[in-house]
Amino acid sequence: MKILGLLVIVVLLVALPMVFSRNPQVVDFHYHFDSLNAPLSHLLLAAFCAGLLAAFLIILPAYFGYRWRLRKSRKRIIALEAQAGVDEKDSTVDSITLSRSQQKKALLKRERKRSRQATREAGAPVTTPAQPQTAESGSMAATAKRPSN
Repeated sequence: MKILGLLVIVVLLVALPMVFSRNPQVVDFHYHFDSLNAPLSHLLLAAFCAGLLAAFLIILPAYFGYRWRLRKSRKRIIALEAQAGVDEKDSTVDSITLSRSQQKKALLKRERKRSRQATREAGAPVTTPAQPQTAESGSMAATAKRPSN
């Protein structure tokens, strides 16, 4: 796909100077309010750019709509697989189709869920890594370590 885009750019870069060199004659361009005397090559370039802009504006909403739906579907698949307990090696979502940040987020989410399940099975209370210690728990730990005289 990248090769095709590169090929189109090269063809345009070769074709545009040819169009400019072959059409130097000045023509009258009459539009709704006024008229314009300009070289034919400039008018052809302006028409090409206007068509390119129109195509871009027509395709742009559909492109972002498809990307939004794809991202939403990937998140849904990851959530369903996490809920079903599917191992990351058996995942339906191919690692090539996910961006690296999405892969890392999914992996972290799975690891957190596995660690919570492991602590629940062991009977230990579930704590989060960012849970601050209270002053009482710190002072109790200090008094427990101090030898009694």
